[in-house]
Amino acid sequence: ESLPRSFVDATTANALRAHRDGTIRKLANQTFAPPEDRARVLQQYADVANRFSTANVDSGRQLFVQHCSNCHRMEDVGHMVGPDISDSRTKTAEALLVAILNPDAAIDASFTRYQILTIDGEVVSGLLHNENSESVTLREAGNQQRRVSRDDIETFRAVDASLMPSGMEQTLSVTQMSDLIAYLKRWRYAAEGL
Repeated sequence: ESLPRSFVDATTANALRAHRDGTIRKLANQTFAPPEDRARVLQQYADVANRFSTANVDSGRQLFVQHCSNCHRMEDVGHMVGPDISDSRTKTAEALLVAILNPDAAIDASFTRYQILTIDGEVVSGLLHNENSESVTLREAGNQQRRVSRDDIETFRAVDASLMPSGMEQTLSVTQMSDLIAYLKRWRYAAEGL
């Protein structure tokens, strides 16, 4: 019996694709390879822009809590690790869709992702929280801070990729994406009873 691809979330799939063990890395790249062509993925989800106005905001709220709240905060739920998206009413549904499905396309310099490889072979990835002569502290998803002693660091570098994982199309269907976009666009109105 096979498991659905969504059994492993996009963050974990990305971590497995970058695993230090070559066998695991190869298997993960075969199993969880993101679609090569982001334009094709965006085309598959283009209908979301037409559907979000009639989509289910409550379902979208649940999807936000499940998939986005590790790094984003709305209605006092979640963590402020990534950019503030609380006033997403000003963004078009198309812009939100591109940001979700192709997060590497535009990375705010304030949210550059850093990666540490420890001398034990562990990979730590996150936003730079603090750095001094003794250690480096990264802020990971879920707002967890991870301090690594400089003596334990093999390599430390900025990564030209968003902290937000690509591959959300493997987790959210077009209907679910419509619900999520509806929530992002209309949560204030829903909260105000409009």
